Amino acid sequence: MDTPSDLRGARRRWLASVGVGLAAAASPRASFAAPRGGCALIAGDALARYGFRDGHPLGMDRQGAFLDEMVRRGLDRTVGRIDPAPPASRDVLERFHTAAFVRFVEGAEAAGLELLDDGNTPVFPGVHEASATVVGSAIAGLDAIVAGRCA
Repeated sequence: MDTPSDLRGARRRWLASVGVGLAAAASPRASFAAPRGGCALIAGDALARYGFRDGHPLGMDRQGAFLDEMVRRGLDRTVGRIDPAPPASRDVLERFHTAAFVRFVEGAEAAGLELLDDGNTPVFPGVHEASATVVGSAIAGLDAIVAGRCA
């Protein structure tokens, strides 16, 4: 059976093999309220902008509801909070999506589109910037885990 140390080493090797170096291109290092190796949550207004309207389960109110419940349970005293990272660059986005799709999302709002796909991803004001911020923050969080700054 693998020990936690073996699993962490294997996870780090796997992440390095799939290009965790993206983090350096996506965002600068953030300062963390959590002690080194502690648990942290990335949250803030820039991430709250990624949300859909009209009662969609991924509504704009979900981050606020989550944070309220976190405070109610006292978790805000044990979990560090990290501000969202800057939006991921086009180069980073194109490591997963095609250049054509990135251009499509960038222009979707101006083109008056209602959906980005076959029906479950609505276009909303600032959809590209909000989406790129989610990606940048996810990569910064992964970078923090790999670097051992949080668990």
